[in-house]
Amino acid sequence: MVQDILDLIGQPESETLEYKGVFPTPEILAKIISAFANTKGGTLIIGITERLNGLDILGISEDVPAVSIIESAIQRVYPKIFISYDSFYLEGKKIYYIQVSKSDQNIWVNEQIFIRCGSQNVPLQAEKIAEKIRESQNVNVNNIINNINNNLENILISHFTSSKSTLVNQYTNLLDILNNNSTILTLDGDVNKASDLSYGRSLIRLVVCSIIDSFEIYLTNILFEIFLAQPNTLKKGESQIQVKEVLNCQTMDEVIDIIARKKVEKLTRGSIDGYDKLFSDPVKISLFKDTDAKIAKNYFELRNLFTHKNGKIDHKFITNYKSSNHPPLKIDSEFMLTLKECCECFNFFIENIDRIDSEAIKKFGLNEAKEN
Repeated sequence: MVQDILDLIGQPESETLEYKGVFPTPEILAKIISAFANTKGGTLIIGITERLNGLDILGISEDVPAVSIIESAIQRVYPKIFISYDSFYLEGKKIYYIQVSKSDQNIWVNEQIFIRCGSQNVPLQAEKIAEKIRESQNVNVNNIINNINNNLENILISHFTSSKSTLVNQYTNLLDILNNNSTILTLDGDVNKASDLSYGRSLIRLVVCSIIDSFEIYLTNILFEIFLAQPNTLKKGESQIQVKEVLNCQTMDEVIDIIARKKVEKLTRGSIDGYDKLFSDPVKISLFKDTDAKIAKNYFELRNLFTHKNGKIDHKFITNYKSSNHPPLKIDSEFMLTLKECCECFNFFIENIDRIDSEAIKKFGLNEAKEN
């Protein structure tokens, strides 16, 4: 690390390099850190000053509370960032260096954003700050949505059923809704904060419900594929089929089709229990692994709360929803989801659908669909 700094010494000040002969105040140092972080990152070398005819190595006195100044400067920038700093001796004089990486977020000091303009640290004007914030927000929102889109594309690379292909098309349409309305789904572009617009929060609820409803439809469709491919799986449990229905069938395949449809039609929407029972026996494929089962139940509780109570928390939801990731739940308050949490819901079901589909193809020899 020190060798890297020694290699820098002698180079002229630039967008990524600055010299200071003496320690700046914490306030000035915070502005330098902000400027480096908001531009390309950079290095500040303290104890050396740049002259017209070269560099003067002044050194920093041992009496200077260097570490306290640096730590005080770090406390003045927000959000907090990690910087590295240390000291070494050059020509018998103590030199400090501070290295700052480029930040993906805007780094502020006293409600101002600083950037490097050549070798200078300058504050952004109000309109430039707004533009920079918008750029940062768009990057964060686009990244999180593009991640889901990539996941959807990846699970259709090979070996998938027609049920899964249909589900991916449904999820792609939902993703387009998020992408086309991203500006109303967050608070000030922060994917970790719920929208302050009621229709933005309503849209998040609609998408989450649709994610889960589409998952239920997928489970129904894949069960139907399994029953038709392996009729012996229909032997478990009762099958309510009338004699008249049997007599109307011309082939055994038609009888199997009726029994299969009746079995899946009996499943209760909005609950994972019925599906879990059928997949456990006779299908013998786990819907969810380990802790995913609890997460799935929470998502179904959310779906029911959003569908039947429009997100308004009641006693039943507090009793059934088991999560430590949210603040304490209050009766009659609105359960608000962030765009990031909505996208986590997407990814959760995508991962489990991919596994279920692969296991079903392998175990029951289901016909594989072709990518459109």
